[in-house]
Amino acid sequence: MRITRLSNVNIEELIATDDVEVIGRGLEGSWDLMVPPESDAVNKIRRAGVRVELLRGDMMSLMDQVDALMTCDRRVEKRGGSYTIGFDFRRFFKCYHTVEDQHKFLNELVKAHPNQAETFSIGTSYQGRDLLAIRISENVGSSHNKPMIWLDANIHGREWVSSTTALWIAGALLGEVDNIQNKATQLLEHYQFVILPMANPDGYTYSRVSRFTRFWRKTRSHTTCKLPPFGGLCEIFKNQKGFWCRGVDPNRNFDAAWGKAGTSHDPCAETYPGDHAFSEKNTAAMRAFLLQNKERVKLYLSYHSYSQLFLKPLGWRYTTHPDAFYHDEAGKEYVAAVKATHGYEYKSISSIELYPNSGGSADWAYLQGIKNSYTVELRDKGKHMFFLPKNQIQPCGEENLRGLLAVLDSCNRLGCS
Repeated sequence: MRITRLSNVNIEELIATDDVEVIGRGLEGSWDLMVPPESDAVNKIRRAGVRVELLRGDMMSLMDQVDALMTCDRRVEKRGGSYTIGFDFRRFFKCYHTVEDQHKFLNELVKAHPNQAETFSIGTSYQGRDLLAIRISENVGSSHNKPMIWLDANIHGREWVSSTTALWIAGALLGEVDNIQNKATQLLEHYQFVILPMANPDGYTYSRVSRFTRFWRKTRSHTTCKLPPFGGLCEIFKNQKGFWCRGVDPNRNFDAAWGKAGTSHDPCAETYPGDHAFSEKNTAAMRAFLLQNKERVKLYLSYHSYSQLFLKPLGWRYTTHPDAFYHDEAGKEYVAAVKATHGYEYKSISSIELYPNSGGSADWAYLQGIKNSYTVELRDKGKHMFFLPKNQIQPCGEENLRGLLAVLDSCNRLGCS
């Protein structure tokens, strides 16, 4: 359900019960919650003068769709007398794939386009998974000094459509999906695109384990004990849920007003920022690569879901900064291009207008001098939440590809490269 603040009610205190799970937050002080039907929390919330809107009355049936979302109808080809799975770039977007399959997609792009693409790892996750990126440009081997367009996705484990969108863009730039080849040729002559489709492979993998882990947002890093460090309490209660917590919110872990607005210092909370900025291996790897290349990065774009928003800096304070004009123009161009594709309406706002937040990747990138640094919240507005149907994967990729192209046009026109 979605609740919206109508007065000075303290929402955080109101929903601080074990049977209320926060799924997301939206505009105008709204919160998306999951509440069991037998809970008295709904009546408590109504009595507090908060508007309540039922988004779905059948969350369990929605969660039962997890297996279907991951099931792909793969084409089987016969080669040399044995049956193998044939790779088809377009068919890839019929479902949500494992990290390994996503990496295979990137490597297959390189095989098909060795002069325009190369993959490389910027580091590894806590559990040892590669943070595999792809570089796409004309004559890619000699493109490392070109102006760079950086895209990343799936920094939150549960936001599956973000990585498929990044992969769609990679495929489109190389002509394997979509139909932008004339435009792509021009872009690849001028830019190098560096795309990290899976910024949190551990959290993503855990979110695919079952319907009960589907909402996992954070990393899967070291376990933190909440109990006082004496008397062996942590060891005594090592198997008790609630005393031990895993993971950090990677989009609260960047050094941009770290640990302030929109975070919780409870290690079990979904917005726990870690015990220091860049405590996580994935965020530290992103920092190292981007700092090494920051003079070349002309656009930083991070894909998330959901809410259909184009988010501009900054997240933790209301301010008018010298680049506001560029950000506003980029936002206008992005949302117009998205709407012109399939009619979906996104909204361009400052990140803090969604809700106060600190430690975000786009804000950190902006503070490093990357003037055009944005976050995009993809489909939808709450109907399917993080369970976006498989038949929306491709159109979501198509519309956000055109949003990206529009921002690059805006960037070129305003002289930001």
